[in-house]
Amino acid sequence: MRTKPQIQDPLPPTQFVDRLKESGRYTFTREEAAAWCGISDTALRQAALRLRKQERLVMPRPGFFVIVPLE
Repeated sequence: MRTKPQIQDPLPPTQFVDRLKESGRYTFTREEAAAWCGISDTALRQAALRLRKQERLVMPRPGFFVIVPLE
């Protein structure tokens, strides 16, 4: 079982997605995002929905996200 990373400064969901993309990662799980962003599950769902409406994320299965490149 994975342990949650200890995050000193939580990132807003948009910055979390941008940092992953900049580092070459294009997938993440809901658990990873919640740990890095330090927000509730409800807030994470709302943020993910906003990013999906902006066509920056897709969710091929529940809890798994793919970042859409802006190119």
